[in-house]
Amino acid sequence: MGTPTASAGDPPTIANNVMTWSGPMDPGDTVVITYQVMVNTGLAADVTLTNGVTAYGSDNSNRNGPAIPTNCTTGTEPGCTTTLDTIEPGLLLTKISNPPTGSAVKPGDTVTYTVTGTNTGNTDLDSVTLTDDLSKVLDKAVFITGSATATVDGQPAAAPTIQGTQLTWTGQLQIGQAVTLTYQVQVNATVANASVLMNSVTGVGTATGFPDVPVPVVCENTNSPVCSTTEIIDTGVKASTGGSVVTSTAAGLGGLGLMLLGGALVLLRKRAVFAK
Repeated sequence: MGTPTASAGDPPTIANNVMTWSGPMDPGDTVVITYQVMVNTGLAADVTLTNGVTAYGSDNSNRNGPAIPTNCTTGTEPGCTTTLDTIEPGLLLTKISNPPTGSAVKPGDTVTYTVTGTNTGNTDLDSVTLTDDLSKVLDKAVFITGSATATVDGQPAAAPTIQGTQLTWTGQLQIGQAVTLTYQVQVNATVANASVLMNSVTGVGTATGFPDVPVPVVCENTNSPVCSTTEIIDTGVKASTGGSVVTSTAAGLGGLGLMLLGGALVLLRKRAVFAK
């Protein structure tokens, strides 16, 4: 990346993945070689970049004499090599609800949500934000005050906050650490039958020391960046299909009418007999 430079003499040259600088140096002289590389995109996380330097020199006054001693003869000595590990950040989300997603809930029921964010990469994340959009929940339910909690690897952490219809948690996650959020809502007493409680969680993160490196986020439940749960409200009210309904009162009156009619027939028959 760019052109190598030297603080003295000619610039270094590169051939067959080897960079070389040659030039005269007087006693006490120093030469600084500067160069850059850009790591390939898509590089696996287990790749190590190793770079070693070797040096040799000769005395102009005695070219056939012994080699001038150097501290970097193989390039593996301390101070003669650098080793860098490539980073691969990652953030895994999971979300569950109780009752489970897809269940029916009734007015007055409590729904508990649990969200987990895990640092699955090989570098710390110094800024992780999880956001749950509750806009399609809080129009049919109320957030239970004090129900929001957070733990990191089982230890208490700052609780998520709710602003309007968004619940948010922000914090740090070291390699392998997981944050778990829990919070609850209660279904309104008056709500339309078959309406739906649906909310979605998203996450973002920043790799420590690498603010410009994107952090891939994936939901374990859906294999996408978004985790969602859904509950269907069942008020117990069933829809009518139309048609006529005969009530028990009407049926009873009809029966009474028939009984009275029968009595009248009997009475008339008896009168007819007496008339004879």
